[in-house]
Amino acid sequence: MFNKGDNIEQSGDNNLAIQNSEVTVIVSPHESLSRLAKMGKYQEAAELLKNLMDNYGKAHPYYPHYSYKVEHEGNKMFVSHEPRSIEDSQKFPLEYQGEFKIINENLDKFNNVKELVNEAFLNQRDIEIDMVSFRALIAGNEVETPFLEENTREGKWVIKPNPLPDSVLTRIQLSSNKGSVTLIEYAEVNIGQFDKDKLSVTMDNSRQVDALLYVSLTIPRESIDTKSGDKARLKNVKFNFAISKPFVNTVSANLHFSKMLRKVSLNLESNLEFVNLKTGKFFMSSIGAFPTINQSLEEIDKDINFLERLLKVEEYFQISFDLPETMSDSDFETLVILESIIAHKPLRKRFEDLIIDVTSRKEMNQLISAFENEEEGLGLRLSSTPFSLELFGAKINIEKSESAYQSLKAKNLEKLKRKYVDMEDGELVKFVLIPAGSDLIEETYFPKEKR
Repeated sequence: MFNKGDNIEQSGDNNLAIQNSEVTVIVSPHESLSRLAKMGKYQEAAELLKNLMDNYGKAHPYYPHYSYKVEHEGNKMFVSHEPRSIEDSQKFPLEYQGEFKIINENLDKFNNVKELVNEAFLNQRDIEIDMVSFRALIAGNEVETPFLEENTREGKWVIKPNPLPDSVLTRIQLSSNKGSVTLIEYAEVNIGQFDKDKLSVTMDNSRQVDALLYVSLTIPRESIDTKSGDKARLKNVKFNFAISKPFVNTVSANLHFSKMLRKVSLNLESNLEFVNLKTGKFFMSSIGAFPTINQSLEEIDKDINFLERLLKVEEYFQISFDLPETMSDSDFETLVILESIIAHKPLRKRFEDLIIDVTSRKEMNQLISAFENEEEGLGLRLSSTPFSLELFGAKINIEKSESAYQSLKAKNLEKLKRKYVDMEDGELVKFVLIPAGSDLIEETYFPKEKR
């Protein structure tokens, strides 16, 4: 052991050692975390990081009532003030104060800020602003918030509107002294939009998921009779309905639309009522709200009949049609074939001739022999190979089709005999058959069974 005050002599250049002294080595938290991570001591590193965050939280000026809470968003760090209990938040209330400017391009469209805020609420649209200053206060005293100034300057600021109230579950109906007619059994009605130029509000079901029909009621600001209590009797309103965009080419939506159009056409003088499904009472009603209908009742009924036919085919074959703008004659013919399959009945139609392409002398001789002595004609049944029918984007596989001719005879048989004499194998000869009596043909289609 060295005695107190003794010197230690060391070899080297300008080395100095002091006996009986204390040396403090400071290691930064960053170095400690890095060292633990390199050693693979991830649990210890996590515990160290937690301790650091806890100690940082305790550095809050209102600790133990508040602590700092650190969060990351991308490469940004945000520090917030977190109350330690509900009682602390009530005894030392936290609030934020700021000054901002509304961006001119937002205000230019409106007469005042109130109109802008109303429009943002009704259309659920954020209002973009420039934040001039922003600060946090606890119990009325400003408290330091790290990174707040930087984030205020660099961040994008908006005023978010309050959410719209819950939709009203509604039945829309027509009512008269003859009774009521339901237009839509279920609609989720809410505030749709606000038109500042026309000073009107639109109620609609645009937020309803999977609604086949879109319905709206445009209400001028001055149209509500406030003396009617909880039943708003509306004047000068406009009721509109259309097929929802996602379903505009579907059979079911078009059928619903046509049936609704028919009901409105027959009840133009009725009251339009919105009935709250929870209470069973109507909360809005109006007369004369319907749009002009440009289709006659006969045309509407024709559309309904056709769409019901398509719907039956969809359900039977478990397919979905994508309706086009226009339909061809072949589309109608295919529909008739599919309907015959559903009915399990053959199609009957007339024919003028049946042409058989012959390239073999043997086949030619067999046909001539078959029809040569049959003055009253022969019956014939032809069967096809598998094929498919296509209609409005849907494909139906057909196992086979059979065509039954009741009575056929050869056209110009003597001429066919002369052709046979000079015919060589591989040469094409058209053997034409025509009705010997009945010109009816029965066609039967057999769909391929699904496995």
